[in-house]
Amino acid sequence: MKVLVTGFGPFGGERINSSLEVIRHLPRTAGGARLEVAELPVVYGAASRMLRRLVALERPACVISLGLAGGRRSVPFDARAVNLDDARIPDNDGNRPSAVPAVTGAPATLPPTLPLCAMLAHLRAAGIPVEMPRSAGTFLCNQVFYHLVDYTWRDDPSLLAGFVHLRAPYLELEVLVRGIVEAVGVLDGKDAPHGSRSPSPGLPPGRGSGTEEP
Repeated sequence: MKVLVTGFGPFGGERINSSLEVIRHLPRTAGGARLEVAELPVVYGAASRMLRRLVALERPACVISLGLAGGRRSVPFDARAVNLDDARIPDNDGNRPSAVPAVTGAPATLPPTLPLCAMLAHLRAAGIPVEMPRSAGTFLCNQVFYHLVDYTWRDDPSLLAGFVHLRAPYLELEVLVRGIVEAVGVLDGKDAPHGSRSPSPGLPPGRGSGTEEP
């Protein structure tokens, strides 16, 4: 089984991005899964296009995208992607979309296809603090997440896909890395079911909590 794990580079004046540090420290294998990692640019449009190219090239069974979350003392697996681009700050190319759809004509929200309940239960049993936030916010993390699961629901229903927000030093880097490795372990050798919720039609429900960032 091949699992693609992506992270983002620094942005907004920060020197590091925890998601990038995590993928740099991931092992090459986790259980029976082979891990491939990639850094996505902090640029609207370019990040999603790069991820689509990687999926086409690597043909993974699972994609877990990682991003930066301010003030989190857990490993949060986002419960849904929101069809809304509404940037609080510019990306690394100066783009700052405001209240526009991530994908025109698509559902207001889309769930991940990871077996989240099994993953969260396993991580809690392993002593790793986890949570499931309502959404991934409305910045670049969310756009990548939305494009990823939109592709999954439309074009590749067998692909397991989801988004995780991370932040060191609120949790030690070792704990963050172990959280991803343990989550991948849930998939190892199992016929993991997709998320049980259906895409939600209608208008986007509004902005996220404001703490989520790429």
